[in-house]
Amino acid sequence: MNAIQNKVIFIYDLPANNVTSAGLAQLIKQLTKYDLRPTVDDIQIRRDPSRKLRTAVIKIDDPAAFEQAVTKLRYYNYAGQTPIRALPYIRELTGQNIEKIQTHNIFVRKIPKEGFGSK
Repeated sequence: MNAIQNKVIFIYDLPANNVTSAGLAQLIKQLTKYDLRPTVDDIQIRRDPSRKLRTAVIKIDDPAAFEQAVTKLRYYNYAGQTPIRALPYIRELTGQNIEKIQTHNIFVRKIPKEGFGSK
């Protein structure tokens, strides 16, 4: 994990009804003893009304606290009931890097139906 330049954690599967940035900051402090002061830049909860679960992005500047948080939150039961998953955020692995996706993917169109799948 030393290759990760920005100390950002991406958290998946947060419950929609009771997750707050203050609650996430308290969880980080409880697990790592790092006092994360939640601001707009440090914790962002992404709310999508079409999904039942939320995601969050948390920035931790202290490298030791970041390593601890990634390790302890990898598989964690949030509020003792909801399993969540946290991973280091790596921009290159997301769909935001369109230039690389276009140069490394092959898209196939108009495959003839005859001969496809038949022996």
